Amino acid sequence: MCCPRGMDISETSSTLTATIKNVTEGLSSTRELLKAILGQYVYNFARPRLWLNDHRKESAPTELDTRDGISLLSLKHHLMLSYLQAATLLIAHRGLGHSLDDHSPPEAPFASSLRPARGGQAGDLVDHMVEGRLVLEKVKVLEGRMKYQIEKLVRAATEKQTAQNALNGVHQSVNSLFHLFK
Repeated sequence: MCCPRGMDISETSSTLTATIKNVTEGLSSTRELLKAILGQYVYNFARPRLWLNDHRKESAPTELDTRDGISLLSLKHHLMLSYLQAATLLIAHRGLGHSLDDHSPPEAPFASSLRPARGGQAGDLVDHMVEGRLVLEKVKVLEGRMKYQIEKLVRAATEKQTAQNALNGVHQSVNSLFHLFK
């Protein structure tokens, strides 16, 4: 059997062994780098939640009070940001070869405001992304139902009517819509 460029079998074998060793070392270092990046993403992903929980304990009851609700625009902004973070982490998990079947069950119902963070496995990220999409779809329905009231407010502002009268009607309509989803 003939070897490339006049090499004998022992030289070809040692060259092949060296190449395989280099590839294996490269893959190992890449894997370690991906683990470090994933650790940093997990830390950065959990840091806002930890800050919010700490701030919630330290702050006065009137700060961060959302009993009256938050704006739909703010909700959509935070959900989309959370969705993108989860997608990035999911890509990193998949790059490391983690399975999507690994996930931990939720400790509290979805509607609980004090629900702790989900687990750190790839399957938990998929669950988190599904929950975010569900909320975004419900927000879209609410926006569709509020379209008339929003247009009414815009007209009232442009026509220099008393916005207070229009706003009172919108508050009543919005409250009735929120009671539909309870």
